[in-house]
Amino acid sequence: YAHGTGGDFHSFILPRSKVAAVLAKECIAAIGMDQLHHGTRDGGACPAPGEAGRSSCLQLLYFNFIVPIAGRDNQLQSALDLVSMLRFARTIDFPAAWSVYDRPTKIDPDRIMFMGHSQGGLNGPLFMAVEPEVLGGVLSGAGSTIAISLEQKVEPFDLNELITNFAGLRDEGLDRWHPAATLLQTFIEPGDSVNFARYWFDEPPAGHRPKSVFMTVGMTDQYTPADAGLALAAAGRVPVINPVVQAVEALDLLGIAAPAGVPPYSGNVAGGRASAGVAQYENSGHFTIFEIPSATNRYGNFLRDLARFDVTDPEGSPVPGIY
Repeated sequence: YAHGTGGDFHSFILPRSKVAAVLAKECIAAIGMDQLHHGTRDGGACPAPGEAGRSSCLQLLYFNFIVPIAGRDNQLQSALDLVSMLRFARTIDFPAAWSVYDRPTKIDPDRIMFMGHSQGGLNGPLFMAVEPEVLGGVLSGAGSTIAISLEQKVEPFDLNELITNFAGLRDEGLDRWHPAATLLQTFIEPGDSVNFARYWFDEPPAGHRPKSVFMTVGMTDQYTPADAGLALAAAGRVPVINPVVQAVEALDLLGIAAPAGVPPYSGNVAGGRASAGVAQYENSGHFTIFEIPSATNRYGNFLRDLARFDVTDPEGSPVPGIY
């Protein structure tokens, strides 16, 4: 599990997220770590946990537009951190003393899945694109195309106002089409998830199985604008699940329509070898997957199905459902 900005290595067990509890019901273990610049990884630059201003400080450290190289490469480093966490998860041994059954335990190395929220949903797409051993994952509050966030992101601070003031553009304003936004987008491109999403299942690298992906987008999200989330879905060729709240022009141009009928459905991408869908939630924001019971049930059911994959029989394994 990759947490959002302001979280830490145990965010997935907290009552607000309930991730560990939801997954435990499906006999799925969860593991987390401090994201880049979180926990002890901020060098003491930000207020301590629980103090005012910490979340905004962490946002500025990670999405560092004052030092653009950091703002770009933090994404790449975070994806590699997830690769390291996967390798750790595949090899760790839990002693019998930690088990309620009094027996040593291991995480199944052949059934590693991913779930990321917010900041974790931004670097998770890169991880799923380059890591062959992960089966697929859930993306919550995820997005791409930094120019959209420059235009629309207002939480936990107004990004447009910050860049407008820093670049001296207050008189003319800043939208995604402004040359300054285009310049920054071009610079950020190597770490923008929009350039990695197609490798999930549409163009998997040689030796990679197509990965199943379930996304949620809160249509009133002010942290990761809905347009940014839908841009990521379009880049990955992830169809919108009925009911469609907002049509995605890029998906229409690609000829990718919402699957017919009512979910669940499966095997709708990669020639039937994977499943994918993005659920749009009207009048819901950044924390949809934690606050809306149907969204919580959907990701739990999806990961339950995905965990049934059998590495010894990849072609005969069931394809997860999109609920």
